[in-house]
Amino acid sequence: QPVVKVSHRDAVEFTIWLTENDDQNGNIPESGWHYRLPREKEWMAIATCGDDRRYPWGNGWPPDKGNYADRTLSDRRWATKYIEGYNDTFRVTCAVYESGKNEWDLYGVGGNAWEWMLELVGGQGVVRGGAWDRSVPEHLSCSMRAQFEPSEQHPAIGFRVVFASPGSGHRHPRPGMQPGMRRGPSPGGRGSPDGKGLRRGDETRRPRHLRHREKNGDTNQGAEL
Repeated sequence: QPVVKVSHRDAVEFTIWLTENDDQNGNIPESGWHYRLPREKEWMAIATCGDDRRYPWGNGWPPDKGNYADRTLSDRRWATKYIEGYNDTFRVTCAVYESGKNEWDLYGVGGNAWEWMLELVGGQGVVRGGAWDRSVPEHLSCSMRAQFEPSEQHPAIGFRVVFASPGSGHRHPRPGMQPGMRRGPSPGGRGSPDGKGLRRGDETRRPRHLRHREKNGDTNQGAEL
């Protein structure tokens, strides 16, 4: 399952921790290689597989792969819209290997969970890719982007990690030093029925702030994208 309900700050912190951990264990091939979030132009390249397609799966409608708002999701009392003629059988997030693979052998580029991008725009974090609760064609297109407070923890937002060469982009400084990043209340509701959080177990290998926190009684669907 993809990790969701994780803020931009926490996603950045995870890439820093992962880089340091792999470097200490001798898994970084040479100095300067590092993990980070993808840049928007990098994400766009993998979403389109280098061509001018409208959607991650091509130009036709409805989708032929990916985890989006389908008839299965519509069975939930809080779901009102779904894609006619499409059924991926998943109500919320699904395992990454079941989320649809594109021509470049990358999974979940479209749907399943929105993905935080590296950039902050006007102090706001950018997400791309669509998610399990999206049914509007515009929201599923490769060009769709939305912005959230970097502290937002939404049940449909996760992140993808890229392994970057020394010349492909700066390494993340600590999140506390990045302009525009601040903790505080989210602009919309928090949580969702069956929203997937971090799994329990093996918590000592994760940074403290990425450990799972129970949110009992928290059943709002969350801010709309």
